[in-house]
Amino acid sequence: MFFGLLLIPLFSSLSFSKGVTLTNGIEYQSLRPCAQGCFGGTISMDTWDLANEIGCDPSPATEECICRPDLQAAADSYLTQCVYKKCSQNVLDTNSAVSIYDSYCTAAGFVRDNTAATTVSVQSGSPPTSTSGLLKSTLESQITPKSTPTPPNNNPTSVSTSESAPAGTSLASSKSSDKGNLGTGEMIGIIVAVVGVIATAIGVWFSYKAFNKKR
Repeated sequence: MFFGLLLIPLFSSLSFSKGVTLTNGIEYQSLRPCAQGCFGGTISMDTWDLANEIGCDPSPATEECICRPDLQAAADSYLTQCVYKKCSQNVLDTNSAVSIYDSYCTAAGFVRDNTAATTVSVQSGSPPTSTSGLLKSTLESQITPKSTPTPPNNNPTSVSTSESAPAGTSLASSKSSDKGNLGTGEMIGIIVAVVGVIATAIGVWFSYKAFNKKR
């Protein structure tokens, strides 16, 4: 009688502990082997790796532990990093694995504890932790190309049209005014020509005076 009373709590705990059937689902079986390996690998191994990584007893794992509300964030983080690494950084495989785990625990009646830590430290070479399993936007933001800065203009002779033309005038009028200005060489030529004409006139006048005196 005494031993029977001692065995009652043991049988009670066994009756309320439900084994994990996640790997029996069609969704799990549709995953690639690289993603299944992060759970446990095969149906016979069940969820050994997942349970072991979040601190649950893997032999056998129970829903009460692997779906415990305060451990779901850690499970999401582990699956995110494990599947991302083993499946060659494939975002679709990563999202699918985390979604299958979340859906299984929700269907089993375990509601996520929002007060639990939602992030963990990220190992070198691993993607940022995402407890929701939606990594696409995070990964795309990391590979967005940066805009190339425009090099400064070091050519002092290059000026804008608005700076070269006087205010209130068009570019055409600016060019026409430039054509109307005489260069230094042209002005010297005109002065020499004028001086030549004057010198010739003076020479003709002296010749005329000299000719009149001879007469």
